[in-house]
Amino acid sequence: MQIIYIKEEKKYSKSELKDKLKYEKKEQELDKFIEKLKELNIIVLVKENNEYKYKFSYVGIIYYNNLIFVYPKYVNIEISDKKRFYRKFINILKHYLKKEYIDQEKLFIIDSINNNDDVKNNYFDLIFEILEYYYEYGLYQSDSKTYVVNGNGNIDWTKTINEKNGYSINNEIHYLEYLTKEKKKNREYIIRKIQKNVLTEIFEFFSEIDLIDFLGSHPIYFKKNNIINYSNQYIINILNLELGQVFNDNKIRILELLKKYYSDYKEKFNNNLLLFGTTSFNIFWEKICQRVLKNDYELIIDIMEKKRKPNWDIKSEERFLAGSPLKPDLLIHKSISDEKYFIILDAKYYSVEEFRESGNNLPNTSDISKQHVYEMQFKEFVDDNKFYNIFIFPSSKNEIINFGTVYLEYMTSYNINNIKLVLLPANKIYDYYINDSDMDKELLRKIIETF
Repeated sequence: MQIIYIKEEKKYSKSELKDKLKYEKKEQELDKFIEKLKELNIIVLVKENNEYKYKFSYVGIIYYNNLIFVYPKYVNIEISDKKRFYRKFINILKHYLKKEYIDQEKLFIIDSINNNDDVKNNYFDLIFEILEYYYEYGLYQSDSKTYVVNGNGNIDWTKTINEKNGYSINNEIHYLEYLTKEKKKNREYIIRKIQKNVLTEIFEFFSEIDLIDFLGSHPIYFKKNNIINYSNQYIINILNLELGQVFNDNKIRILELLKKYYSDYKEKFNNNLLLFGTTSFNIFWEKICQRVLKNDYELIIDIMEKKRKPNWDIKSEERFLAGSPLKPDLLIHKSISDEKYFIILDAKYYSVEEFRESGNNLPNTSDISKQHVYEMQFKEFVDDNKFYNIFIFPSSKNEIINFGTVYLEYMTSYNINNIKLVLLPANKIYDYYINDSDMDKELLRKIIETF
């Protein structure tokens, strides 16, 4: 399937979207698509030169008849490199889901494929569990048993003695008929076919939207079987019958997963919306920087606790501390190249090229004043160490670039340092993040060398 590339925050007219998203003859479908994404705050309507345009405030995958990849606004790459970035983004997101605590409502939208249009992490959870079961246990094996007279299975002597006649021969009891335990092969065979079909469908779908790498395993394709001709309800009935006969937790788990697949997701892809990305890439960038640069915030926080919260001195009351303290994104307190440094960093998600051109979409006055206050708040660390205050921005370039400073004029009388502005090579930062590379000191050293 061909990927349609959209740049985050870029403004598109409706006719441009219609052309780009290949909805030339399907205006009603386009309207439905736009309204759905507007409800989720993925598409935002903006006015520009008396014309209404649309922009995507989202980074990630959108699957809705077509496969769309909304890439970050700072990325300035040719079409030939976009496919490579698409694959890298999937890899980053996969690692991010494993490593970070995710505030679902605030940060990630995973899918809205279910009937009530809730945005929940359902579909991806389901397929991962189905795949994990297969890799750990293989194809389903039934616990369901039946009893056969003189069969090939193990003899159930208790049942045989209770239900069959024994004959005394030479003072010994002999049984001409005995009961053996046999698996219910027919139902097990059908459930294995159901499981094979689901595994094949998962890999076919993810192959179609070029997300096989995301599944983190080699494709599994079984030969198509006649299960595809059965109704979803018929398959669910078979699974329910088996559920009534098994008591093993793992077997119950896979039966429930297969049942959920057929009841909630089967046949819903073509006409429903599948999302995998974030409406808050700024938090995504911030958390990645915190991990790569090894945030020392928690090491410092106890020392500063009483100084960081507002003091309330109310008449007739004892003085007390209350309120949330100011919290910088990153505090670095460590030796680099034999010198002790204290560095305050704030991860900013802005397109530097864009605000160079227009002066718009750049950190506002409150961001700058807050960064100055951080320096005042941690003054004892600032005075005792070599100090820098830095805004760090993502860049599609391959090197670290110091591109200037920012400050508030009225703060200079307090002997406050200017805030350094630094572009970090986002692709390298992502690689360090994915590989858990121990690059924090080396990266900080290179940042300092640009000053």
